[in-house]
This record gives sequence, structure tokens and C-alpha cells, in this order.
Amino acid sequence: MAHIVADEIHRLDGQRYLLIAYCLMPNYIHLVSETTEHSFKPAHTGVTAKYSLTDTLKRLKGRTARLCNQALGRSDSFWQAESYDRVLRNQQEYEQIVNPIKAGLGERWEDWPHTYLATRNESPSP
Repeated sequence: MAHIVADEIHRLDGQRYLLIAYCLMPNYIHLVSETTEHSFKPAHTGVTAKYSLTDTLKRLKGRTARLCNQALGRSDSFWQAESYDRVLRNQQEYEQIVNPIKAGLGERWEDWPHTYLATRNESPSP
């Protein structure tokens, strides 16, 4: 399921947001992206459009729920209805968010296979 979710997160990168990092954990996801000061050109219109975070998360959760449920052979709810978003204000907040060690998933963040840091990100590793 992690691969399905990761593939969709990457698919929307550059289309709906600039992907900075994510950490997929067994019961939740931390996704860090930049959305407020960038506009993207959807392939179907050729015009500049901004996408709300709410709309983007709805699309991400809807598609991944459908694909994961298909893979699992079920049709139950896959995600919780709500999402929690916040603005990261400093490096310390960033490091706490993208860190599987805090969740007990390894001794080094590199040990958890479902952590991603964009190469264009100039922030140091968590």
C-alpha cells in the first residue's frame, strides 16, 4: 500500500505542489509540500491555476483509497475523513515531522524505506 500512496504523491508533484518530503507510517502520513507561492499549469488547459490544499488532499486520498482498496479486494473506508495541516515555521518543526525515528520505526531515518526527501530540498536531513 505504501508504494501505491508514494506513487500518487510523486505523480502530483509539480502538478499540484512542490514535493519536499514525506514519511509514510503504518497509520498516518506526514507530507511536506510547498503550495502557496507557486502556480502550476495543468496539462489539460494550458492556463495557470492554483489548487487548494483541501482539493489536492481530497484528490490524493480519493485516488489512493480506490487503488489500495482494489489491491486489498475490499471497498471499506481507507482514510479518515479529516486531515490535519499546518505551516512549518522552522527547521526543528520540519525535522520532527519527517522523522520515522520518533514513531519507533528505526534508529536512523534512512532505515525506514518509506521516507522521501526531495533532492531540490536544501534542508538538512532529519
